[in-house]
Amino acid sequence: MTTKPWFINFKRLARPEVRLFCFPYAGGSAAIFHGFINDLPRGFELWGANLPGHGSRVNEPPMTDLMALADSLAAAMVPLIDRTPFVLWGHSMGAHLAFEIARLLRRRNLPMPQQLVVTASPAPQLPRHNRAWYTLPDEQLAAELHKHNGLPLELLDEPQLLALLLPALRADLYL
Repeated sequence: MTTKPWFINFKRLARPEVRLFCFPYAGGSAAIFHGFINDLPRGFELWGANLPGHGSRVNEPPMTDLMALADSLAAAMVPLIDRTPFVLWGHSMGAHLAFEIARLLRRRNLPMPQQLVVTASPAPQLPRHNRAWYTLPDEQLAAELHKHNGLPLELLDEPQLLALLLPALRADLYL
């Protein structure tokens, strides 16, 4: 089995002014960033993180080690960040990934992002109220996700599709 790339490029430019690396929320794939293409300023190149267990990598086991995942993503970024300014943007779980990637780049004396943009996540120094949803049985996990607008009602009636999606969601929640 061949491994899919860690990033999907949705807007390649001959000479980008800025590379935007996007990291998805729990259960999200790189595909959620495709719609950003038309809204980006001129000169921005768009890259979406392509995580194991999600989207085009659904047949790969999802990762449950945040630092190992951040390390793999940072390593995949290195050839893309040599001279072009870049921005990291992460939403929810992706915010944690973007933050850890920025820390890894700094520790390794590699180029740093012009900006680190995090959304839907508290600052790392703030107390967190972690709920161990990843430990819930599938039916309860699906109900909790639906209750918090993280899973459409229609999906609850599709056990085969739910069985395909829940392992990656569970891994993301563990992260």
